[in-house]
Amino acid sequence: MTYAGFWPRFAAFLLDFLVMAPIFILVSWGQAHFRLFHVYYFLPGTLFGFWYGVYLVRRFGGTPGKRLMKLRIVKVGGESVAYREALLRYLPEWIIGVGVSLAGVIAVLSLTDDQYFAARTFVERSQVIDKAMPSWNGPVTIALNVWVWGEFLVMLTNKKRRAIHDFIAGTVVIKDAQRIPSYPWTCFVCGNNNAPSDRSSCAVCRFPAAASRAEIEAAKLAGVSASRPYVPSDHAQ
Repeated sequence: MTYAGFWPRFAAFLLDFLVMAPIFILVSWGQAHFRLFHVYYFLPGTLFGFWYGVYLVRRFGGTPGKRLMKLRIVKVGGESVAYREALLRYLPEWIIGVGVSLAGVIAVLSLTDDQYFAARTFVERSQVIDKAMPSWNGPVTIALNVWVWGEFLVMLTNKKRRAIHDFIAGTVVIKDAQRIPSYPWTCFVCGNNNAPSDRSSCAVCRFPAAASRAEIEAAKLAGVSASRPYVPSDHAQ
């Protein structure tokens, strides 16, 4: 497998931001016209987040940004992710996001229309809402910043460019050119020539179909076979 580097993943992040720009514009418009928009949007926003961050990852192997960059999220052994992995990847972000959203809901509920609409600009309105936030919003905001910067830091300090959520879910991001063939394939390690197209690894020696030449040679040298099946390393740095 050819692992996706930092910059392709960062570009995918920016593309996802652009894809969701209409949602951000809608939220900004709603907050400017309705004091309780935070309340109205809480459930739809949560459901949209699960659809975008869990369903699309399970169904297509990544968010629109990653797919546009020809990147795919797979398990560390090369297999396609299931809902378990997709959910585990998204769960920390969702927990922190819910905390931030709930703080906003509590803030607007504590304000009157006169207080809310006295602010004429986006910046002024943000300041009014910020002052009405519950005291625990501070730690939640700190947690959000630590999470975001921690993701980038961890990604930069391991060879597979796995972020924290990748380690939590047991996933890795690879270049899509190295994906599993869509037809019966021959295992380059043990020679099994009847591997079905719906398997992501050889049924005999368990070697992944999505593998680089170096990984194939290393597996041959290690003596991978039916009696000594391939075991992926989750601890490579």
